[in-house]
Amino acid sequence: MIKNKTYGKIIDRIVLAFTIANLVSLLFADRIYEQITIRCLITSTAMFFILRKYSPTDKQKIMIIHWLGGFTVFIAGLSILQMIFPDTMNTIAYKYFSSKDTYGLLNDFNRGRLLHWGSIILSFPFFYASYALLQKQCKRMIVNLYGICGFSIIFLSMIASNFRWTAFVFVVVSVYVVFQLTLHKFLSKKNITYGIAMVCLMAIVGLIFSTTFLGYNMLDRILITNPDRDWNEGAGRLQLFNQALGVFLGSPIFGVGIGNYLHYLDQYNYIRYFSIHDQVQYITAPAAAHNEFLTVLSESGIIGLVLFVLFVYITMRESYKRMRLYHGEKNGLTYLYPLLIFSSYLSFCLYVMFENIYPHNYLYIFSLSGILFSWFSIIKEKT
Repeated sequence: MIKNKTYGKIIDRIVLAFTIANLVSLLFADRIYEQITIRCLITSTAMFFILRKYSPTDKQKIMIIHWLGGFTVFIAGLSILQMIFPDTMNTIAYKYFSSKDTYGLLNDFNRGRLLHWGSIILSFPFFYASYALLQKQCKRMIVNLYGICGFSIIFLSMIASNFRWTAFVFVVVSVYVVFQLTLHKFLSKKNITYGIAMVCLMAIVGLIFSTTFLGYNMLDRILITNPDRDWNEGAGRLQLFNQALGVFLGSPIFGVGIGNYLHYLDQYNYIRYFSIHDQVQYITAPAAAHNEFLTVLSESGIIGLVLFVLFVYITMRESYKRMRLYHGEKNGLTYLYPLLIFSSYLSFCLYVMFENIYPHNYLYIFSLSGILFSWFSIIKEKT
């Protein structure tokens, strides 16, 4: 017996309730410190419901995959240029980015780390799908050039970034996506062989680039050859997690207000870091929680966290079900999209265990969920 089942209405209510919970959290806050965060959330919610009503053609779905794949390569390329031509790229950042985003780029660069100009840690699975689809649409030389150059730029930006957890998540999720694409014959064993060769080559190039332009490399960070380069003296991850829990306990039901987290912290006045010129600097600044779920807990309270976890869990579960359902379908898009959405959410869940994301990334994860429950709205389960 076949039973039709959909979680579309449930996910709609969760998204709406999460947005309302965050608006309510601001009513109980002293003030609204960061308006950009709530604006991003409202825009993301609107985009979610727009995509729930939008039904594109297969050609448009393919174009979206190629756009996101190309966008990932473009952002990775900008990040590499930031490392090679810092003065020029800093000028561009000052002109087109907000002061907070620009500060983040420059601050991390001075610490010997390459912060990406966009969170490609969430979008990079679409590059693999874009490359796989192009193999059936374009000439081999063009496709190979796109695949080799694109993957080299993305992987180089990850290795040269000196962000250990970001690189780890990228490798783990890449292995999963490539395995699935190979299993379902979107990629060949020859593609995998070339990919492994590029990984080895770009790993070496990335270490050389980061050593040359940033003063140290990923191996230095993994082996902790110079502990003073990282925040220390009580500013480790466990300290930051405990600090987030302290903010949460101060307002456990509704939180301190979305975007307000950093304004409820005691500022560290003994954090130190080495700049790329090997100069020790002492600064006074609050530190982010480095865990997005703890940040949501602190800003939106227990109600907001429960709704957010349900949103992520249901989206991941339903995308995985659709992967299994559409296995072997002639129309590869019905399998590819659930795979890409699941992989992006997997990357998100791993990444935010030890990092935070910028508010505009909610637009991305909400849009993917809207796509999942609109374009692939029915699950057929055997009972």
